[in-house]
Amino acid sequence: MKFGYYDSCLFLSICMADEGGADLKGMIAFIDYADHSIINWKELRSGLVRLKVIGAVNETDKKVFLAKPFKAWWQKVFRNSQRKTISKQVEEITEYLNTTYSTIGASRRISRTKFTEAAFIKALKEYGK
Repeated sequence: MKFGYYDSCLFLSICMADEGGADLKGMIAFIDYADHSIINWKELRSGLVRLKVIGAVNETDKKVFLAKPFKAWWQKVFRNSQRKTISKQVEEITEYLNTTYSTIGASRRISRTKFTEAAFIKALKEYGK
């Protein structure tokens, strides 16, 4: 499994969320801030599924949380790197995910996210306001 740009942007958006987790609107907003683009449903869904397959994130119906080992890695690598740009962080996250987890195949048991396309569209409309 290969991780791409939006997978890493999602990962970073979840890292940057507070302890309450990242919601759809927050993930959309962060990626727009970081990349000046709006993630689409397919990119969001496939990115979350890939992150779930490797155990990087946990979901509830409304929020996504970074798993403890991944949060510890992120804090270790980026805690004292305030001068790194978001694009540099995304680049390093992509490299880490592909170097460490690319040999893990997609699991049939984890083929969906708890978020729905309807919830995504609603969050996108709310963000647009």
